[in-house]
Amino acid sequence: TRPARFFLESWSGFFAVTGPARDLDVFLVSAREILDDAQYNRFEEMLQPQVRSSHEAVTEMLRSSPWKNHMAGWRGFLGILDKRQQEIPYGRLSRVMKRARKARRRALRNGTDRNWHKLRIAVKNLRYVADAGRNDPGADEAALEALVNECKELQTLLGDWHDTIVQLHMIAGPEFQALVTRIPELTAAWELLEREIGQRKIRLLEQTADFLAESKLFSKASGSNPD
Repeated sequence: TRPARFFLESWSGFFAVTGPARDLDVFLVSAREILDDAQYNRFEEMLQPQVRSSHEAVTEMLRSSPWKNHMAGWRGFLGILDKRQQEIPYGRLSRVMKRARKARRRALRNGTDRNWHKLRIAVKNLRYVADAGRNDPGADEAALEALVNECKELQTLLGDWHDTIVQLHMIAGPEFQALVTRIPELTAAWELLEREIGQRKIRLLEQTADFLAESKLFSKASGSNPD
């Protein structure tokens, strides 16, 4: 619907502000797991100006009139939805499932970051449609719940994988490289982060592929035809 598209575009704009803050926070969590105390403390100190700036941007956004107006409109939109009987035709679920199956095949066959990213988005959309479909009086609620739960598991794996992609891009980016050049004693820590995060990326894709091999997510039992 037109209102839904409007809010989707609006959320995308706000996510452009919150995304960098979230990525830096998650990167620090990964660094805490990988580096020793001395390395991490120096690393955190190096990133503090960027972390602080990103947090301030989010705080400023949350205090802004556009955000307040957006949230008022969003609450009104949700109120309208609550008054309607939300039915998700099985034809729509089938179409979303078909796209997810196609994305799965391409990811497993080609294995590029782009293909895995498309699968991540397809699974997210499948979960949302299946979850909304539980409001349909004629829906098989147990089957849809199982589908939603499997989508959540797969989303967790692919979400963690996507974090490694973001972090590797940050490590290789000119802004971070300039920081390491300016603080050469962090070179060893930087190389360790790059190596460990790269290995984690590989492990997560292996776990995802194993999950897809064992899961019934894309089977006939989930409401779609088998591959």
